[in-house]
Amino acid sequence: MHGARCVFMGALSQVAWGADNTKLTKDGKKIYYTKMGTLAPEGVGWAALIKEMVTPGILKATNGQVALDWYWGGTMGDDQDILAKLRNGQLQGGGFTGQGMLMTCPEMALMGLPFMFENYDEVEYIYSKLRPRISKWFEKHGYHLVLLAEQDFDQIYSTKIPIKTPEDFRNSRVLTWYGPLEERTLKALGASPLPIRVPEVAASIRTGVCDTFIAPGLWAVGTQMYTVMKYINPMRIRYSPAGGIVTMSRWNTIPKELQKAIDDYAISIKRRITGRKSALAMKSA
Repeated sequence: MHGARCVFMGALSQVAWGADNTKLTKDGKKIYYTKMGTLAPEGVGWAALIKEMVTPGILKATNGQVALDWYWGGTMGDDQDILAKLRNGQLQGGGFTGQGMLMTCPEMALMGLPFMFENYDEVEYIYSKLRPRISKWFEKHGYHLVLLAEQDFDQIYSTKIPIKTPEDFRNSRVLTWYGPLEERTLKALGASPLPIRVPEVAASIRTGVCDTFIAPGLWAVGTQMYTVMKYINPMRIRYSPAGGIVTMSRWNTIPKELQKAIDDYAISIKRRITGRKSALAMKSA
C-alpha cells in the first residue's frame, strides 16, 4: 500500500524526523517526506497511474529527495475531509476528484461548465493556454498544483428509468455531490437534487434513497455501481478536472531545484497520463 515508503526507507538512517517532515540519510541528504490522501481506491486506474508513474517518477526526478506516501480509498476521508487535514497539517497534499478541485480552487468551475467541451483535444488546448493562470489560482488559495489531470467526461446513470428528457429528471430522485454548479444545473433540468457526500453515494443508490446520478465511468467501476445501474446516458454532460496538489507551506520547504524537477516531470507525463487513463479504467473493470 505504501510502495513509495518501501523504496526509500531502507536508505534512511535511524534519526528523528524533523519538524518539517524531513529526515537525513547517513550521507546527510535531506528527504522530504510528504503524506498524500485520495479517494481513489488502490485497485482502480488512477491509483495505478500514481503508483506506476507519479510517485516513483518524482522520487527519481528529485534524486530520491521527495517521497510521497499515499493513503488510498478514502482512508483519510472524502475530499472535504482531506482538505481539512491539509489545513491542520495532518496531510501535506492529495489527489482530488473534480469536486475536490472545485473545493480547493473555486475558479476551476470554469472547466466543469456543462457541455463546454466535446473532446479531450479541446480540453488540452485550453489547459495549454490557461495552465500558468490556473497555477496562480491554486497558489492564491494556499496550494501548489503539481499535476493537472482528468477525472473524465461525466455521464448520467440511473437505476430506474432512461434519462433522456427534463421530464425524466423530474420523475427521478437525483443526488448531487459535485457542488453548487452541479446542483444548479440539475435544477435547471427539472430535478430536485438531494446533496449527498461522496462516501454515502453508493449506499444511497443501493438503498433507493436516490436512483440517478452524474459521474465518470471510472467512479462507476471503482465503486462497483455498474452492478446496479440499469441505464446510462452516454452524453458527455461535463468535463471533470482532477489533480494532485500540495500545500504551499509544504512546497516552500522544498529547495527550488527540487521544485523545478517536480514541475518539469509532472508536465512531461501529463499527456502520457491522459492517454493511458481509459485503458486503465477498462483494466480495473
